[in-house]
Amino acid sequence: MSHLFVNGQLITEDVFRSGTDYDQTVLKQWHEQKLRIQCACQAYAIRAEMHVRKTPYGRYTLVNNPEHSDKHTPACPYYGEVERSHTGERRPVEKVGDRLVVHIKLFPETGTQTGKSRETGNRTGGQTEEQTHRHRLFPSFIFDWYKLAVEQLQGRGKKMTPASVLYHMWHCMSHHRIWIGTEDFYWFGYVPNERFRLPKRRKVVLGWLREREEVIGGERWGIEGMRSCLIRVLVPESHIPRYRVDGKLVALRVNFDYHEPRSIAPVVGWYITEEGWWLHSGAERELLMLLRERKYTILRPIEPSEEWLGYQPDFVLPERSPPVYVDVLDEPDEALEDRSPQRRRKQAEIYRAAARNRVIRYVQWQSGDPVEF
Repeated sequence: MSHLFVNGQLITEDVFRSGTDYDQTVLKQWHEQKLRIQCACQAYAIRAEMHVRKTPYGRYTLVNNPEHSDKHTPACPYYGEVERSHTGERRPVEKVGDRLVVHIKLFPETGTQTGKSRETGNRTGGQTEEQTHRHRLFPSFIFDWYKLAVEQLQGRGKKMTPASVLYHMWHCMSHHRIWIGTEDFYWFGYVPNERFRLPKRRKVVLGWLREREEVIGGERWGIEGMRSCLIRVLVPESHIPRYRVDGKLVALRVNFDYHEPRSIAPVVGWYITEEGWWLHSGAERELLMLLRERKYTILRPIEPSEEWLGYQPDFVLPERSPPVYVDVLDEPDEALEDRSPQRRRKQAEIYRAAARNRVIRYVQWQSGDPVEF
């Protein structure tokens, strides 16, 4: 339970929460009256200050004031949860009914979602700090899209495969379940398929990288979508990732100022396993191959859950006694909230405590370590 002090009066969690969501009537009242809100997890002198924020979609949510996210106790659910306003360091992601609402700009070069894009930067030819930050948020949005598709896929009892994951990502988009602020992502996203040609107003292309052809100043990529439908996109050399992306799921932001689609921002790509699992790094892929060789039963959580003690381990071996939770020690990803350094440190603390009580066995693994589970 997480209680609050509102203008000095203790308010229990059941007053401002309804099930797993915030009570919108209560939060609206606090927002309009501009009440002082403090978390009750600490003593008076060091309480974390909080406030109610109204999202662009009209909902109310409770967030930490800047620089107060670390003032909670580690056990508090608000610990490490930073302010995620439209001007903050992280973008908010909201579930509104069955929709995913994400507050980012897909095409920061224009300042609008729909205008024709131009590659811009600073006077020396590099990207501005703001552009770099927004490019860093783009992979996180694609991961949120993937999670929404997996939720739908599993809810229908379908088998997870790379093809089914891509289909359900397209299905979520085409059935208007993803919104970029107040704009329907349906008008900006595209998965190659036989029924629809790539229209000029849709500029985020998602699919498998199947072909690469060297051209002057970059490469021409063949992006495969559903039922082997292939389109080709010109990718300047500066937008080609340094890591290997052949055969991976890739997302490109493109424009049509030229005779063929051309990327306007760095391309991002991820390895999707035969089980439809999204892997964040080569180290995760290495460990998965080693676990398969030993014929372990493997689970891959994609969301924090009470089933995993409120967090999200990289892999779980459920048939061991006690079950083994494994975290891969690769580079933390600031763009993904569940993989930020703060979140990973807190997760390790909780799992070590559970391991001391023999609820689980907790292993932190890095590339090159033996697999002794």
